[in-house]
Amino acid sequence: MASLNPPTTHGCADHYLKSASQPVKEFLEILNDPVDANLDIVFIHGLDPLNTLDHATKTWTAEGGIMWPRDLLPTKLPRARILLFGYNANVAFDPSTQGIRDHASSLLARMNLKRQALMIARDTKRYTPIRNATWGLVFFGTPHHGGNLVSLGSFVATAVRSISGASKNSILKTLEKDGYMAEELLQDFRAEVERYQILSFFETKGMKLLKRDLGLIVEKTSAVFNLSLDREEILGLNANHSDLCKFHSREAENYEMVEGMICERAKGAVLAAEEATRQAARRRIAVDQIQISIINVKDITDVVQTAVKPIIDRLIEDANQHENENTLRRNHQIRNWLSVSSPNPSLNYDKARAKCHPTIKTGLWFLESQAFLNWKESSKSWLWLYGIPGCGKTVLNSHIKSSLDEGKVCDRQAVLYYYFDFSDDANRTAERMIMSFIEQLDDPLQEVSPALHELFVLTKEGQRQPNWTQMLSALRSMLQEFDENFILLDALEECRDIKLLLDFIRSVKSWNLENLHFLITSRKEEPIEKGLMRVITTEAMIHIQEDNVDKDIRLLIQAELEDGRLENWAGNATALELIEEYLISKACGMFRLVDCQLDILNDECSSVADLRRALPALPPTLDDTYYRILSSIRGAKRNKAYRILRWLAYSRRQLLETEVLDVLTIQGNEDVDDKLHFDIEERPEKTENIIGICSSLITSIYDTKTNTNYFKLAHLTVQEYLESGRIAVGPGPEWPYGICPISSNMAIARVCLGYLFQFDRDPLLEDTTKNRPLARYAAEYWTSHARAASKDAELLNRQMEYLFLEKHNVLINWIRLFNPDIPREKSRITKSRDEISTPLYYAALSGLNIPVSKLIKVGAQIDAPGGFAGNALQAACSAKFEDTVNLLLDLQANVNARVRNVNALGIYDNEHDALHVAAYAGNSRIVERLLDAGANVNSQGSLFDNALEAASYQGHDDTVELLLNRGADIEKVGGRFDTALIAASWSGLDRIVKILLRRGANPNTNAPKFGTALQATSNERENSPIIDMLLAAGADVHAVAGGPQWFGTALQAAAASNYAGNVQKLIDKGADVNQRAGKYETALQAAAAKGGLESAKLLLQNGADIKIEGGFHRNAMKAAKDQKRWATLHFLTNWERENT
Repeated sequence: MASLNPPTTHGCADHYLKSASQPVKEFLEILNDPVDANLDIVFIHGLDPLNTLDHATKTWTAEGGIMWPRDLLPTKLPRARILLFGYNANVAFDPSTQGIRDHASSLLARMNLKRQALMIARDTKRYTPIRNATWGLVFFGTPHHGGNLVSLGSFVATAVRSISGASKNSILKTLEKDGYMAEELLQDFRAEVERYQILSFFETKGMKLLKRDLGLIVEKTSAVFNLSLDREEILGLNANHSDLCKFHSREAENYEMVEGMICERAKGAVLAAEEATRQAARRRIAVDQIQISIINVKDITDVVQTAVKPIIDRLIEDANQHENENTLRRNHQIRNWLSVSSPNPSLNYDKARAKCHPTIKTGLWFLESQAFLNWKESSKSWLWLYGIPGCGKTVLNSHIKSSLDEGKVCDRQAVLYYYFDFSDDANRTAERMIMSFIEQLDDPLQEVSPALHELFVLTKEGQRQPNWTQMLSALRSMLQEFDENFILLDALEECRDIKLLLDFIRSVKSWNLENLHFLITSRKEEPIEKGLMRVITTEAMIHIQEDNVDKDIRLLIQAELEDGRLENWAGNATALELIEEYLISKACGMFRLVDCQLDILNDECSSVADLRRALPALPPTLDDTYYRILSSIRGAKRNKAYRILRWLAYSRRQLLETEVLDVLTIQGNEDVDDKLHFDIEERPEKTENIIGICSSLITSIYDTKTNTNYFKLAHLTVQEYLESGRIAVGPGPEWPYGICPISSNMAIARVCLGYLFQFDRDPLLEDTTKNRPLARYAAEYWTSHARAASKDAELLNRQMEYLFLEKHNVLINWIRLFNPDIPREKSRITKSRDEISTPLYYAALSGLNIPVSKLIKVGAQIDAPGGFAGNALQAACSAKFEDTVNLLLDLQANVNARVRNVNALGIYDNEHDALHVAAYAGNSRIVERLLDAGANVNSQGSLFDNALEAASYQGHDDTVELLLNRGADIEKVGGRFDTALIAASWSGLDRIVKILLRRGANPNTNAPKFGTALQATSNERENSPIIDMLLAAGADVHAVAGGPQWFGTALQAAAASNYAGNVQKLIDKGADVNQRAGKYETALQAAAAKGGLESAKLLLQNGADIKIEGGFHRNAMKAAKDQKRWATLHFLTNWERENT
């Protein structure tokens, strides 16, 4: 909070704070003083954060002013001298550093019998008579192990102290729960406690502060000593901590019992004295009540409440926030990871919607069809809509999504959609599609789905990409959380891995989900048709007929004539008829063709006569249309158009508007000129200039999330035409437009390198790159374009030779702009030279064989350590460049070189060799090549003990099989996960576990870190099928973990993660719910410590004993309190009250 000083207008509060800052003086007041007293009873109060002057009295005083030690007790014990001890128990204003021991000494001087004073009396001879004369002790909610809400009280004390500027004292420190000082006092006292009769009262009702439920302040386990029955009697009172020692009358609940128990002990004290000495003796009972941390609002005057209430309000607010902050932080972490891992399909959706004229709605022929209605309403429904290129499939798909969004059939309805886009190479994969679906299913206004949370855990909190099985499992589980699910896919032919995509579709079909409706739009290509025929019936395959598309085209033309591109012709009946009839007759069911023809008419026609001449001359096909558009580009614009089209066709991602503009600053011909330079004055001032150059061959899209414009080719057919042999011959020798991947990638790589050569200063200044928008793309993707170019591209090779072999700052600045070791790292132009590895390392990491060969030829040390991977060979293995690995081995790289390095974030010191790296990366051909070159299959590393463990952790089936076939030790123990089986089990990789068990892995290997595979999988994945696999293979459900910090048993591991399904599965297999082992002693304590509420419920329902003592937190209740698992604590408290 900004300030805790009260407003100056609060004069009464200011007066209170001034008086409260004065410490209370110690006193010993006699409440009852009979002439014939035969014993003494001393009442001692607890702590007082606000230092009220009458706190010692109010501790024992109920509403109505009844102070029972003075007003009620003497009538039952008329011969008892009753005393009240007051001391400075202020934790806020006390300027001294006095602690409990100091007050104990002071009380002894006043005939005190306080618990800590007895401990002091043990070693202080002058107090021996008092010690010998003490017979019994009565405790009211005294926190022998420290109290629950010391932190809360400490906050109040700190807040109130800040008002007056008072210093700290040591009392709260003494009473911190499980604090060192509290335990020291307790252990010292336990040596003496057996000599006394003990009566311990504990509370059974939670405290409330300003309507907030704070639970029990001192739990039973802290309020008692658990001595033998003849030494200690334990009684629970139906009261909260504050009311535990307040009684307004003899009829008050609990008073009769409390008074009776004290009288009984008083009588015992007198009889014991008479029998032991036969002399008059004075016996003293110390009645103690240590109140910590919490202010009783009833004890605070209105003045104090005015001063402190805002502080308490803020305290409660902070407490509420604290309960949720871990969950919120975790949700935020998961969603940040998900946003980075998932592409945004709304860009393509928005683009498709933008093509729709606002005054018409095409696609009604399908949206109003019985086939669509049946698909929406039937369970497990599938449809495939296929058609020719340019027939409007993507726009139709967007109409379907819009229709589903507008006409929800239920509240819990999900509409998932994805567009494969030839211009967005990075996102043209089935994996990216699935991650997009998962993100679409996540509601940012709700708690993160358990399935998504589990996926995040399986990726080790985003440290690695989820594997195929994990993604499918998460998607399936999340779909089942909705009542209805619609999945829309478009342009399957543009997916880079069509086989894997078809595998996905078959997997979804096999789930047999009643509430799933799946619709696909694509071309009818052979691989797609064959794959879909296995999951979709012939009746569910709908050909997008030409006549249906022509109806939509007619609507589009009419709308364009009314208020679109041809609105100038509106009202001219002759022109309207000419345009409509001619275009419809030649459309052949192709929206794309008509769209381009409308552009031509808009550009070339200004009269009806122009229309009459232009319409018959319109190109009849898309090829002819594209040829005509290209032919119309003249002069200097031609080379610019060629460059733009080539970049848009082969860029590795969609290009930003500013990047495309910067491409035009290139001076020179990248195909033939030795040197290129850049002239910033050549950059077009307006985006419209780019559209003007390339006409309808390109389009721009706007990303609303990032407020950014992108350029892309207008349609896949544009790229197909540019790459086809049909464009090879143009109208003249200057015709440049035929493009091919190899030469285009060479040219783009050369431009990128030439662009980077501008950055030869050290240090690299931020202003240097600020006006160079193409810098990040050039730094990140030039190596990808270079690999796709011809190996004989002499000009490119000379540029790479300059980059890697010459002395300059360009290579260093390249890594500063983009670090290929850590691709997700932002540009860091201040990166020091010490953080940058050798040129050979980066050449190998990039898979650039020609620079690798030349560097080694001129003397580069082939095994020099450095970089994230370790050395050049390991870098090539990490990036899975098989040719580069072969080259380095042929050039005598040491296949068994071990490298110790610290990663770029300084997280761990990791020693490994090339085989470990290759096994982790998962390229079995590289692994085999390394083994053939002499790699030790069982070589030892630090992060992973061996290659088999690394491959098992990552889930690479073929690599695991290969390593086992080549002699890998399946039982080798070491590394991060102890064994290969534990690594696979912890990662939730069913396939790998199955392979390892089939090949003889022992399910009961008890390793030092993780214990057994059963414990690992029980802790890491809900309803894990691996549990069944391991148990079927003979895993011992009662095996105890080897590591002292690990969960003792599989049941404890499952309970700690709150995987109730795993808990039930293990119990069904005979797990003992009360088995004692490991850090947390029992499964119930593990669940309580980790907030596993559902698991705790399940364990108690199956016979778990809540009273078992032991382990890190001593018991389950204390574990929940220590770890602030309030919901679990509340449940356990109620359970104990109702069941004990």
